[in-house]
Amino acid sequence: MWNSKGATLAFEIEPTFVQSWPFKLICAAALLALMWLAYSFRLRTLADRIRMRMAERAEERERIARELHDTLLQSVQSLTLRFQLAADDLPEEMPVRASLITAIDIADKVIAEGRDRVRELRTQQDGDLQQILCDLIARIEFGSAVTVAITSDGEARSLDPAALDEIIRIAGEALFNIHRHAHATQVAVALHHGANLQIRFADNGLGIDAEVARAGGKAGHYGLLGMSERARRLRGRLVIRPQPDRGTEVVLTVPGAIAYKPRTPRPWSS
Repeated sequence: MWNSKGATLAFEIEPTFVQSWPFKLICAAALLALMWLAYSFRLRTLADRIRMRMAERAEERERIARELHDTLLQSVQSLTLRFQLAADDLPEEMPVRASLITAIDIADKVIAEGRDRVRELRTQQDGDLQQILCDLIARIEFGSAVTVAITSDGEARSLDPAALDEIIRIAGEALFNIHRHAHATQVAVALHHGANLQIRFADNGLGIDAEVARAGGKAGHYGLLGMSERARRLRGRLVIRPQPDRGTEVVLTVPGAIAYKPRTPRPWSS
């Protein structure tokens, strides 16, 4: 045996493309892109479904408004006309005539309020959110002793009309509660237009009991409960809590895919 060690040959086999790390990175990026597309499609489908349900509720509100106008309000109005005719037939010196006319005046006010409610049911809010909030604050009339400040940050976008209607009703209830229960001297409203829409209401009033805030309102009171239900319909989050120093904080967060109008693609420019 002329060679006891044997012959050796060193060589290296280069990995194929599917075995290389660039291919693995491409696969990971493709997987992440597919996951993002699936999430976006799911979010868009959910937003479309919520908008459809809100549109159905808007149609139901319009139907209820028509029924109220065509039945209850017209019946009450015809009834007041009958009472007015009866009051006109009574002598002026009779005490019951003055009481009847006062009752008729009260009924007229009730009819006017009912028409306003019917108009609210049939009208869907549209326009700039900050301006609508300013109009709400002006209608509530906090008084000269109360300072109300409203701020906005981020790029303001057009809101979906159905979502805006729910948001404004939540905001109106929050502002009404501050006006009626807080006894505050300072009220702050902050809008944040980001990936999600966020509205924060804060006051320096008496504050809310932590247990009441956690339970979603007192028994027999449905203002806070209605706010929470509207927020859930928007797939949003409503937080009501006492502030550490004084007052109450209400924060509404609505997903941008539901709150904002879908962006329209820009046309190709030549």
